[in-house]
Amino acid sequence: MTGTPIRPCGPVRRREVLAGTAAVALSGAFACARLQGQASVENTGPPVWLDMDQARLDDAYNNRVYAPNMDRILEQSAFRNEAAKIRLEPPKIFSYGPGPMETLEVYHAGQEDAPVHIYIYGGTWRFGSAGEYAYLAQPFVNNGATMVVVNFSSVAEAPDGLSTLVTQVRDAVATAGPADVREA
Repeated sequence: MTGTPIRPCGPVRRREVLAGTAAVALSGAFACARLQGQASVENTGPPVWLDMDQARLDDAYNNRVYAPNMDRILEQSAFRNEAAKIRLEPPKIFSYGPGPMETLEVYHAGQEDAPVHIYIYGGTWRFGSAGEYAYLAQPFVNNGATMVVVNFSSVAEAPDGLSTLVTQVRDAVATAGPADVREA
């Protein structure tokens, strides 16, 4: 018979014990964080929209409830964004309306008739700006597509609330199609 002989289990090493302990502790920490996020999702009052009470509806717009590592995610996004801004040409800025936030940031692929990807960023309509998403444009531009990032008002600053934002997004999409934006 050839090959490596089978050895009986040897002594447990300190490193193995520490690794196992760390794995158990981390899984407990993740479960705790998940339960904390779910605890605030329980209905405690009368429904205000569908089956949600006001607290649950507010939590639906607060990603920190579901992502306890939100600060780390935002730091990583900011780092990737700054790196992409170094690699990409600065975006061309186009106005699609009279307001200061009614702009498009266009990252061109550098070729005529390139496909266009329009990106409407998240932020629960309350925060953010197009300038925070250059890192998303990089793979599109590198693969021959133009990316248009839509800037819009905060829902708190919009005269008619969400209706204003709907109009802004419609106007932005209509403006993103013309040749002057696509090939400028």
